Amino acid sequence: MSDTIPSSIDDAPREILAPVSVDELISQGRAPVKAQFLVPAAPKVAVEAVTGGAHPGGRGAAAAKKSRNQVKREKREERTGAGLLCLSFIHGTCKFGDTCRRNHDVTAFLAQKEPELPGRCPFESTGNCNYGVTCRWLSKHKTHDEFTQQHLDALKEATAT
Repeated sequence: MSDTIPSSIDDAPREILAPVSVDELISQGRAPVKAQFLVPAAPKVAVEAVTGGAHPGGRGAAAAKKSRNQVKREKREERTGAGLLCLSFIHGTCKFGDTCRRNHDVTAFLAQKEPELPGRCPFESTGNCNYGVTCRWLSKHKTHDEFTQQHLDALKEATAT
């Protein structure tokens, strides 16, 4: 290995580079590499960033990103929101009664419920579905318990009028 190595290839062709000793490169924290293995760097070109449009406040795309606490709060509100039906109320009596945070209006829940999924209910093979009114395959159930049947009839009457 030779005692001198070119200092940099970014700015000059190989013939013009000033030689630097191996000891000097090591003292600078740079790896000594033979000149024959150095590859010239591609010229740097300024490129303008493509944005999806200006956001209020001039922060660009970063303005659309939500903070971690905001995402946590939205998930918590979604879980405890009024749109969720009280499962204790479906299976019998809710011990919280009027102070329950969940919804006890089954007819309103059925009216705003997401569309049913294709296929059959996975619990039909066991005989009954524990999800009752909240099941995503409700219309495909062969039998319904009294509670579910009562509210399905009420929903049919409400949509018929």
